[in-house]
Amino acid sequence: LEPQPYSYISGAVVIVGNARGGDFNFYRLAYGAGLNPDAWIQIGTDHGNQVDNGPLEFWDVSQIEEGLYSLQLTVVNHDGSFRQHTIQVTVDNTPPELELTYPPDGAEYIFGDDEWVNVNVEVQDNISVDRVEFYIDDELFSTRRVAPFNDRWIIKSAGPHTIHVIAYDAAGNKTESPKVKIFVRSKK
Repeated sequence: LEPQPYSYISGAVVIVGNARGGDFNFYRLAYGAGLNPDAWIQIGTDHGNQVDNGPLEFWDVSQIEEGLYSLQLTVVNHDGSFRQHTIQVTVDNTPPELELTYPPDGAEYIFGDDEWVNVNVEVQDNISVDRVEFYIDDELFSTRRVAPFNDRWIIKSAGPHTIHVIAYDAAGNKTESPKVKIFVRSKK
């Protein structure tokens, strides 16, 4: 069953798995809050088609409260017997908070005197930051997966450049910083 157990999910999720068997009648998917839900909410309708490692249902989690949920697949046979498989997932629809703290917009550097530009970022997430990507002139130049989320860009040419960063959380939500312009001047 996908998503993977204890993974972070957001937005529209494709649930993939197996729902088949010799005396197969139908399957259904449901979710409930916490590890051992008191109540289950069905996702979609009962499905009378067998599925072999394919999409079972689409689950829009964008409007449900964030937190831990149990996701349960029930396969019902014609004689009324059933099999169940349950996994837990964490719903996280909140993107990371991000601030590109350095360099300041309009910063100037001298090609040949300055070897690099420090790029400093402050990132927070309500659950977990997955990675921060660093871009110079819209080209990815580095990825950081652990704090502190700072890097340096080695100056390779004079001229104007733009720097921005994108932070992703474990559920795939992302936040992009505004672009900062820097100027690398030729040495006189």
